[in-house]
Amino acid sequence: MEKREESFTNLMTFWRNIEALSPQSIPKSAPKDSHEPTRDLSENVIPPWLDVDFRKRAIPKSREWRHTVYTNRYKLERYIKLLEGCIGKTEDVFEERATGESCVFALAFSDDGRPLTETFVLSMAAWGLGVVSTRGLAGLVQSDACDTTNLHKVEKPHRWPYTNSGFAGFDMQQDALREELAWRLGNLSVTATVDSRWLNDFAQLVIQKCRLQNLVGNENSHRSKSVQIRRRQTANSNGDQTRSEV
Repeated sequence: MEKREESFTNLMTFWRNIEALSPQSIPKSAPKDSHEPTRDLSENVIPPWLDVDFRKRAIPKSREWRHTVYTNRYKLERYIKLLEGCIGKTEDVFEERATGESCVFALAFSDDGRPLTETFVLSMAAWGLGVVSTRGLAGLVQSDACDTTNLHKVEKPHRWPYTNSGFAGFDMQQDALREELAWRLGNLSVTATVDSRWLNDFAQLVIQKCRLQNLVGNENSHRSKSVQIRRRQTANSNGDQTRSEV
């Protein structure tokens, strides 16, 4: 009976590890798509919210743009190669995921280029690779499998719930990076927009904390997908609801 329970526990642990080490594909580049333009953001390409030509695109007055940036994208083939270098070759598990691209984290931006902190999502697969490369597979379930050293905290209570993925180290890492992002946003002028330098600086911090230099290299290569959403409502000085203008 004990052996059956042990075998079941080992099987469940195996599949939990597979879940943690399975990168999710990001949208393909489609810069000419009129409804959901998706384009690569290299070092010399400005983000869409700062692109004058992009902002000239005609959309209904009741709509505005929401931009999701898939930060520090990488090829899945490279991820699998690095993972197999840590745990051995696992063709039966990862073969079907051998094409496409993924990213280290995703973050949405408002129409006017303000980061939406609550949308920050760290890739569990990216975090897992950094953990496995330094601690082995056993590190995935260790509660201290994270690096929160010198990350800032916000003074006011935040609006988003704490992460609860079942991997304590990942939860702590994502929550700490999200608070760092909120702190940086809190120190950004309310009239300022985020440029590529600001985004790359935060991206490099995430890479450093998750130990992913071998995965993404030294260049920042992102991809943004822009979709139209209903224009946000804002309150005027009389407390009435008015449509925000871009």
